[in-house]
Amino acid sequence: MKLWGMVLVLVAALAAAGCGGKKHKTASTGTTTPSGKKVKQFKAPSRPQPATATKKPGIKTLAALPKPKKPHHGTAARLRGVEGLSVEQKLAVFANDTGGWWQSQFTQAGVQFTPANVNIVTAPIQNGCGSTITPHYKYVSEYCDADHSVSLPVQTLNTIDQDPKYGDPVVAADVAVSFGFHVLTIIGVNKSGADQAAVTDSALCLSGLYMSTLQDRFDTGDIDKLAAGFPDSSSASVNAFVVGFRSANFSKCVRPGGQPGINP
Repeated sequence: MKLWGMVLVLVAALAAAGCGGKKHKTASTGTTTPSGKKVKQFKAPSRPQPATATKKPGIKTLAALPKPKKPHHGTAARLRGVEGLSVEQKLAVFANDTGGWWQSQFTQAGVQFTPANVNIVTAPIQNGCGSTITPHYKYVSEYCDADHSVSLPVQTLNTIDQDPKYGDPVVAADVAVSFGFHVLTIIGVNKSGADQAAVTDSALCLSGLYMSTLQDRFDTGDIDKLAAGFPDSSSASVNAFVVGFRSANFSKCVRPGGQPGINP
């Protein structure tokens, strides 16, 4: 898949835009709640949230994990190539693949890509936005603009991975949404004052775009079912994801002038 000249246009026009300090919590509704800083939410299945957190042990980054093989081929609810892996290893595969794919697209376009800082959360931590992330977090992932971090709570995502309604493809898609927020941040679309509901739609669309590159690795039978697999997903969320998946076109995920929102 080629990288779209749209990235070059956006970077040239918006590279100087600032957008620090927003937290984007991935779950699947696109609701936004303030907590001192702007927050993006996608709800995951309900989970109790421990009250305390510290910045230390238990958090694993991709750099701290053995480099996994990229997934290849898949069946319904399972991506071929990740069978038998622990949820931590799967998350490393999905994050490594998603981040690597976006980096390759930016490189092809001659645009610098700032990698996300990926945290695979096995014990409570705090990110740069001051949010407490726990293994049993109430969101499936959280992106923080302040430190460009993607935090992936192991137990919450394991619940989704093991649920027959969801499985590997949905976990991979949820991880890809946080990378969508990251891409929108570094090209200046996700910035202070931006319509956060529209930013959410763009991130979902970019997740669908990325997942369209994995079509030989999984078989859902119906992409709408994969999109609907986001926990608590709304019809708008499904539509944004499907636009990205079916079009495989970056310009469909960002409106003219570098504004957030889908452009069907």
